[in-house]
Amino acid sequence: MMLVAGAAAAGAVAASAPAASAVDTQRVRVVTANVNFALDGATVRQRFENYSQRADIVLVQEAKNVNFHTLLGDRWIVRQDVSDGRGSAKAGSAVIVRRSIVPSRSAVGPVQLRLGTTAGDCRTQARYIAHVTVRLNNGGVIRPASAHLPPGSCQTGGGSAYDEMITSLKNMSDLYPGRLVIGGDWNKVVRSDPNDLSRRTGGRIVPRALPEDIDGFYKPARLAQDGSVREVGFASKGHDAVQMVLLVPSTY
Repeated sequence: MMLVAGAAAAGAVAASAPAASAVDTQRVRVVTANVNFALDGATVRQRFENYSQRADIVLVQEAKNVNFHTLLGDRWIVRQDVSDGRGSAKAGSAVIVRRSIVPSRSAVGPVQLRLGTTAGDCRTQARYIAHVTVRLNNGGVIRPASAHLPPGSCQTGGGSAYDEMITSLKNMSDLYPGRLVIGGDWNKVVRSDPNDLSRRTGGRIVPRALPEDIDGFYKPARLAQDGSVREVGFASKGHDAVQMVLLVPSTY
């Protein structure tokens, strides 16, 4: 009987081994969405509730007139700088993390803002890149960032506001090599590698998006992706929420 029990116990351990191994890699669904600063909070929340069903991390842009801290419930950890009040450029981009993918709220660091561009004579607000550190349930660490690149009127020339922001993102990739995951409204076709962002990093980060789409991602080339980018809901006029699924090792 003891031998049978021992064999059963060994079998149980053997059976559980694949599950333990599977935990080593955590599947993280990242969604980016331009929510349109002209929309009211109720509409933004309704649409968020739809596309966020297929998200673990949501990277939003044009959020300056919405306070996601008060808009969402306890299932989400909001990192948005609203210190300058409604309409502030600092509140324009935010990172929102599903509570269940991290061991505690403190596993999501405070929001950090990097100035993307002052916009200069571009007739638009300064653009900030919102980014945070996220320590996942499996121990892996990534740094998701939300960015809204300037429009076409600000894209001309090497010293344009657009190029200035691309340079800022390149410098962020240098600072956080291997961990930086950028989602945003690029106002250029993402697959075309806007202003050679991937090339400037030596291919360290690579673009991921649907064909001809201006909403999409840059991810570390060495970080595995599960499947292709896909639409997961309507965000605002001209913008669908799009999803990229990452496979993050516990050693990451």
